[in-house]
Amino acid sequence: MVMLTEEERKDLSQIVTILKRKTYRGYSSLCCASGISEISMSSGIKDLPLKEVITAGEQIQITPALLYFFQSS
Repeated sequence: MVMLTEEERKDLSQIVTILKRKTYRGYSSLCCASGISEISMSSGIKDLPLKEVITAGEQIQITPALLYFFQSS
């Protein structure tokens, strides 16, 4: 289990870097998950070990970035 510090939670690119380190399951707000997917798509990041993401708070809307993120993981 990896717990993010307050500073890490504020930097989405740092979260993506942390996810590359064999993180298989994530708990996130939808806003954060959307931001992470946008960064992954714009940076061309593929093959993250992440297999499951649990979000809460809002109804999810599938965007091209979210599709990219989950199809490339």
